[in-house]
Amino acid sequence: MVVIMRLSVSVLVASLSLVGVNGQSATNTAVPKLSATSAPASGLSTLTSASAGPPAPKNTTQSVPASSSVSVTSAAPLSAASSTSSAKAAATSSAFQDKLPSYAPKEANCGFEPLVRPARGLSRGEQQYVRARKRLADRALKQWLDGFDEKFSLTHMPTLALTSSGGGDRAMLIGAGIVKALDDRDSDSAVSGLYQSMTYHAGLSGGSWLLTTLAGNNFDTISTLSEQLWEKTLVNNSLWITHYATAPEAPFVKQDMLDKAKAGFNVTVTEVWGRLIAWQLLLAKQEEEGTVYHLSDVRRTRAFRRFEGPYPIMTALGVEDINGPICDAADNATQYEFTPDEFGSWDKGVQAFTPTEFLGSKLSGGQPVKRFTCVRNFDDFGMVAGTSSTKFNEQCGNSQLSFIAQYLDPFVSPAQNNASTARQKLYARYPNPFHNVKASPKVSSANELYLVDGGQANQNNPIWPLLQPARKVDVVFLNDNSADTDNNWPNGTELLHTYQQAQLAGLTRMPPVPDAATFVNTGIFKRAAFFGCDDPKAVTIIWLPNAQYKSSPTPANTASSQFDYPANETRAMIRDGELIMTQEDDAQWPVCVACAVAKKASRKLPEECTACFDKYCWKK
Repeated sequence: MVVIMRLSVSVLVASLSLVGVNGQSATNTAVPKLSATSAPASGLSTLTSASAGPPAPKNTTQSVPASSSVSVTSAAPLSAASSTSSAKAAATSSAFQDKLPSYAPKEANCGFEPLVRPARGLSRGEQQYVRARKRLADRALKQWLDGFDEKFSLTHMPTLALTSSGGGDRAMLIGAGIVKALDDRDSDSAVSGLYQSMTYHAGLSGGSWLLTTLAGNNFDTISTLSEQLWEKTLVNNSLWITHYATAPEAPFVKQDMLDKAKAGFNVTVTEVWGRLIAWQLLLAKQEEEGTVYHLSDVRRTRAFRRFEGPYPIMTALGVEDINGPICDAADNATQYEFTPDEFGSWDKGVQAFTPTEFLGSKLSGGQPVKRFTCVRNFDDFGMVAGTSSTKFNEQCGNSQLSFIAQYLDPFVSPAQNNASTARQKLYARYPNPFHNVKASPKVSSANELYLVDGGQANQNNPIWPLLQPARKVDVVFLNDNSADTDNNWPNGTELLHTYQQAQLAGLTRMPPVPDAATFVNTGIFKRAAFFGCDDPKAVTIIWLPNAQYKSSPTPANTASSQFDYPANETRAMIRDGELIMTQEDDAQWPVCVACAVAKKASRKLPEECTACFDKYCWKK
């Protein structure tokens, strides 16, 4: 669900001695790996500028350049990289650093059009992308369905989406296995081709890390990302507290914080967390338009312009009152979403969006406070991924994770504004783009938004954006890697909470789901199930929980606090995800998936579907 380090104080103290930090200042936590002034710490040489490619549109009401090509091209391979600290240090030399864009946000002209729009429908950028992507997705889905002996006759092709839950690196790697099994470039499984059929892919916390590494690396294959990136960066993961002191990217991350503060922005431990995360997730490529470092720059990449990947959405929660007795996000906390085009919320009290590329701008009433002048580069990929996975605010800074956050303080304290309070340092801080926006009364008086892990309100699956009527999603493939139980397995609790909050919010497209006891008693907490089978107005959820299969090469219930993964374990976790997506290569499973998808657009289904629905459909 969230990256929670379950460590006793004694273990923490022992860890401190290992990294040579004195007991008074517990500030040497693991630092994720990307820097706008640095880059992934493995065998890197030359980077292209993040500004490569055509200029991004000024705002989300403008179109994104498109290409009619549908081909998918893998990225050029990187040179071999060592996982040793010395190799990492060589990769982050000053000569290398000079090739990277600055991390600090900078002023930019943003014209005179309003920079806030009401949440009425999709942005023009998303509309254009989804329209073109849906054509390719429909073609891929038809081809997949035509591969069965059973004949599916559909009135139209349903809109499919994938969600990747939180759960740290466990969630990222198992989620990667789900994608690999679905991707016809990377798998010959019976469900391969369905990733090409997806229109949307949403992620939060560990799932947002997966989306970051996919969208930030030109939607490369999981096999390529594993071999060239994770099998190197996760071996000696800088997120682990005993690795902070030796992380070669540490000096660059510190400088990033100073640069951002010098530019006039507040910095917090979430940003350090995000920078370190990104070091693990983004490849440095020599080919033009390979890796991008800002979420809005995804629109510049070749894969995005060719509509080769699902439209990415990452989520976080808002905390309106950070000075009260409860610092955590409430059960009904505002759900914010980040996309390459926009940031904002559909929820009542906010119901507005602003261009992602101008995040960090000081706005009032939807206009720049300084005429025609906005901010760019605030939407750093690490910042967004860190925001979606930050829980340092838990228990108002008194949780185990908050204690560990003290280790990150040396990266932050030299750059912090003395006016920042101890509470403010616990959150991801964003200048409020909805300041003085009358249609956003819940936040209109706030100068800043304080955001936290998207799963903190017990909704660890990012379904919320896909329940919005404007997106017209029919089927959601939901991979739940939550740690609901003491031994790190999901039991449906998170999904139930989303259903309950959706009912309160009037999101009627969320189908009913059972309580945790029913999940466990019926056995569907450890196997696939379908929710919403008989309701044509609801989304059909294909539930894919993390579970242990007989042929699993490694235990799939690693702790959310485990950051070090040897290369063989990284590959094994990905294989676990493949087993989940194929239900351990069950011969009847692909047909049943086809039945669940086709039911959204077919009055008559093959006879085989009856047995499938009897086995997988849950009825209230």
